[in-house]
Amino acid sequence: MHSYWTRSNNVFFFGLAILSIASVLVNLSTTYVLPEAKPEINRLQVNEMRRFAPFRGQDKAIVSYNLDFDLQSVFNWNVKQLFVFLVAEYQSNSNDINQVVVYDQIIQEKANAKQNLQGIFNKYPLVDEKMELRDAEVNFKHMPDSYV
Repeated sequence: MHSYWTRSNNVFFFGLAILSIASVLVNLSTTYVLPEAKPEINRLQVNEMRRFAPFRGQDKAIVSYNLDFDLQSVFNWNVKQLFVFLVAEYQSNSNDINQVVVYDQIIQEKANAKQNLQGIFNKYPLVDEKMELRDAEVNFKHMPDSYV
């Protein structure tokens, strides 16, 4: 007969081998599934552009836009919620990169992952400290972009 320690060693490492195989199979179940989602920004409009020269000399812009996205394909057994945000990014002479979050949302259900938002305003105003926002080229970046 084998001793108690030998039997417990066999049971432990057999269980460890089964867990390792299960982990590899779980990893492979989502590795090659690449969801497709293409957010679209339409009707981008600058609603307000002010210069606050008396205070600190800042430019401030309020923009509105239409945002359409379908992130349902991102949800799988391993994704329980998504943090989605849209960033306005521009360059100026004083700063190489300026970024402002204009939209963010936490999506907790697959049913809410498809949205068509009309006429929404930026959550935080685009503010430039050195009055260099006017005539700047603004690019929009989105997240999640690991799959998108």
